[in-house]
Amino acid sequence: MYSSIKTIRDQSMRQFETERLLLRQALPTDLEEFHKIFSNADAMTYWSRPPHTTLAESQAWLASMMADPSALDFAIILKSNTTQQGRLIGKIGVYAVPEIGIILHPDVWKQGLASEAMQSFLQIYWTLKPREVYLEADVDPRNTASLNLFRKFGFIDVGTGKGTYTTHLGLCDSVYLRLDRPNGF
Repeated sequence: MYSSIKTIRDQSMRQFETERLLLRQALPTDLEEFHKIFSNADAMTYWSRPPHTTLAESQAWLASMMADPSALDFAIILKSNTTQQGRLIGKIGVYAVPEIGIILHPDVWKQGLASEAMQSFLQIYWTLKPREVYLEADVDPRNTASLNLFRKFGFIDVGTGKGTYTTHLGLCDSVYLRLDRPNGF
């Protein structure tokens, strides 16, 4: 299920490259691009918090993302598109082990980029976190795209919750999914 990815190592950060994407640590200079995603109501429809209303809110979020050296959180960069080359389009990662999350800007939805990022991230995670035995996802049941993405990669439904978080949609429910460490990792 997991294809190989090209790893780029330098002195300052760990980066992982796929055919179309670069997964790398977030940088302070990513603030404006992250704000475009986290202030977008469509992108944030099923996120666990409402859209950001100020750049300062996105800056605080980015600072917390970058502050935890144990987190495996990556900016997703679209590396080969003639009109958007090198553009930050989302994030994927585990901020609080074992919960995984992914978000992409809506203008790159339905291009297979979430699957490409997920496939690479799972390989990275299982390789760099040898003691972790599973991952979990918390998905709004109305978010069929995310449910399908996680299930495509072997996550199975393990429970549900009512009124688990509030967004600009109001009180939301959850489907809990789990992926056990695959054999060979």
